[in-house]
Amino acid sequence: MAAGLRLKAARGGYTGGHRTKFGYSVVRREYVPLECEQLIISRILAEHGEGATFQAIADGLNADGLPAKLGGSWHRGGIMRVARRKA
Repeated sequence: MAAGLRLKAARGGYTGGHRTKFGYSVVRREYVPLECEQLIISRILAEHGEGATFQAIADGLNADGLPAKLGGSWHRGGIMRVARRKA
């Protein structure tokens, strides 16, 4: 069982737990993209590609009232994780 979970995780699959990665929900134990969060990811990647700092991106998302995954505010570390996961 553990080997199967490691393989699924290596392929980017959902392996359990209560928190899913930003941009996705879980349906029948598989990740399904959430369009509203995918748009935020696209914005993060575009702004980072233009040279914006992680903090500046977080500040912009917060100013525009766009919530982080759990409904809270964005912070530099969360932006960094999203950008590095998609890079």
